[in-house]
Amino acid sequence: MTRQEFQELAELYALGLLDTQEKAACEDYIAAQPQESQHILRSALALNSRILGAGPELAPPRRLRARVISALTAKPGRSVWQWAWVAVAAALVVVTIWMERRDSATRAELAGVRRLLEQQSSDARRSAEVLAMVGAPGTRAISPPQGQASYFLNPSRGVVLIAGGLEPLPSGRAYEMWIIPKGRAPAPAGMFTPDAQGNAIHTFPGQVDLSDTAALAISDEPHGGSPAPTTAPRLIASVPGG
Repeated sequence: MTRQEFQELAELYALGLLDTQEKAACEDYIAAQPQESQHILRSALALNSRILGAGPELAPPRRLRARVISALTAKPGRSVWQWAWVAVAAALVVVTIWMERRDSATRAELAGVRRLLEQQSSDARRSAEVLAMVGAPGTRAISPPQGQASYFLNPSRGVVLIAGGLEPLPSGRAYEMWIIPKGRAPAPAGMFTPDAQGNAIHTFPGQVDLSDTAALAISDEPHGGSPAPTTAPRLIASVPGG
């Protein structure tokens, strides 16, 4: 057995899903290459843990799904949230396929999952973070008059912005979110760049004093960010009771 063949079977070996002949071949390789095989197996175990943990971690309660869809249904940016649910559904499908199939197609699927997880692990963590903030007790949804976005504001957790249809920006420029306090200059709340369709999800974790917050907004700024808006703020949403 070659190193590549062992790598292709490592996840299934760690789960005990190989047939007798394949299992024996893996064990022969482990005996012949103990250090190298242990390194590969550690990576396989980590991957198994990440895949099997994706479904429960990202599956939101029914009330949360209804709440977000209700908030965004009438807005151009709703495709952003639809993307999030497609990603969650895809993760669940991968787990189902993996646990139910043991033939060569499963191994090909695992190789694809391995590559996909390397690319999207940060996105999965961010999706879980967004779901937790949006569904937390005390979170309120506010939107600018022109639609196109929703801010989810929680005084103890921070702000989540879900937007769609944002204009593409030239090289060296990005959007910056602002928390606008009463009677004072806007405070920066992080940079973000929309995707090719103008969709964006941006989070600003931290405490927000609702009694002192008048509005939320974004502006077009240099890529490194600005201490104060250098262009006219847009998507301004007043904070009720702020």
